[in-house]
Amino acid sequence: METLINLAERVARRRELLDDLAEIDAILAELAAADAAPDSDPDPDTEAATEARVARAEHSAWLQRQRAGLLVVLAENDRALLACGASVWES
Repeated sequence: METLINLAERVARRRELLDDLAEIDAILAELAAADAAPDSDPDPDTEAATEARVARAEHSAWLQRQRAGLLVVLAENDRALLACGASVWES
């Protein structure tokens, strides 16, 4: 019975991780679209425009690191799910 509870918790955790991954991917897509869009600033070489681009790049880099860490946790969770699933089938 404990294995089934652990399995249910892992499945719920997997769903949360996938939701978080989708959220990060959506934000990264928004940042990429903002970078690809032509600047609305009439002078894109101003200090403010440059600072905004740098801030977006830093935010994007931070999100990429968060995404990489999330993928590691997701892989570990999936590995544990496979182990739980195998033990459920054995019992």
